[in-house]
Amino acid sequence: MLYTCKSNGSTGATLVASGERVSNTSERAQSWEGVAQVRNKNVKTKLNKQIGLMVALALVLGLAHLAARAAEGKPERPARPANAKGPNATEMKEIVKDFQAQKKEFLAQQKEQKADSRSELRSSGNVDSAIREAKESIAEAKRVSREQARKLVEEAKETAKENRKRD
Repeated sequence: MLYTCKSNGSTGATLVASGERVSNTSERAQSWEGVAQVRNKNVKTKLNKQIGLMVALALVLGLAHLAARAAEGKPERPARPANAKGPNATEMKEIVKDFQAQKKEFLAQQKEQKADSRSELRSSGNVDSAIREAKESIAEAKRVSREQARKLVEEAKETAKENRKRD
């Protein structure tokens, strides 16, 4: 902070010491301000140089990475045979017709297999009887599980009574 001398109006960063001339004090203060400004400029310059160096380094590394990816990313195409021309339209039509015929045969075979499996189920037994048997087996399993649960509850009651008698 600059101070102004009331006697002669000079300015400086420090107060005037007793017995010292005002002009010497203001000159010394100005010299210290100049040193501080020079140091501040030097620090700013160093920081600017370091930041510039980091930016340049990042730019160089980024470009090197992009160049490496560009070199890897493009595989070479094999050479085209000289005498090979596009596919013949008649050959393509024949291939498509053969494929469609094979597809029809395959679908017909699947349809026959489904029909055979249905007729097998019908001839081996009635579907209704199979459903009835499944329901009966489920009901029997429920009865068995209820009986087992009832037995477990009875055993738990008996062990609880025995434990009370012991106490």
